[in-house]
Amino acid sequence: MTKRRLPNREEALAGVSPVLQNATAHRDAADALAAAGQHGFAVAHLVYALEESEKARTLAKLAMGVALSDEDIRRGLYEHKGRHVGAMAKSLSSGGAVIDYVAETVRERVGLRIGRTDAERWAMIDERHPEILPKNWPETAGAVRERNLYVDLREGGWSGPAHTAAADFHRLRPAVTNLLLYLEVAHQREIVPLTRSTQ
Repeated sequence: MTKRRLPNREEALAGVSPVLQNATAHRDAADALAAAGQHGFAVAHLVYALEESEKARTLAKLAMGVALSDEDIRRGLYEHKGRHVGAMAKSLSSGGAVIDYVAETVRERVGLRIGRTDAERWAMIDERHPEILPKNWPETAGAVRERNLYVDLREGGWSGPAHTAAADFHRLRPAVTNLLLYLEVAHQREIVPLTRSTQ
């Protein structure tokens, strides 16, 4: 199988805006589908929005001259799981979750809170911060996307998009919105001026 060509810096710059628009369009499609009660398809579109948002972030880094290996570029542009690893990292770093986690750890160490396991601490962070992706997101994203697109025989019988609850959509949407907001701000601050300077 032939490896897909990597964009050069100019192509990356030209690609950021349409890819970011596509990510937003997937989020908007998810909202429309959820409003129509199609929560499974809505969740699948949220997953697509995350994948496209990470693709846009990779292109933006390349356009700004950030040193990325060919492997990092391929992962961000062409690999589903690679994009979800990146989205997870950005999700954690773009909100207050990591600061909250560290603060809770310090409180436990100085005796202001009863000690907890790492899993218990992360469960608390997940509950407090709906804007972050679940900790196991890179491992589960592909399955989430697939089960919200297709009817397949699974444990317990046939299951597909119609079995997805509204709560599943509402759990994932804040994380998608947070990442898209971060990207839009970065796009306006970094990419738009860069595009103008090359015209």
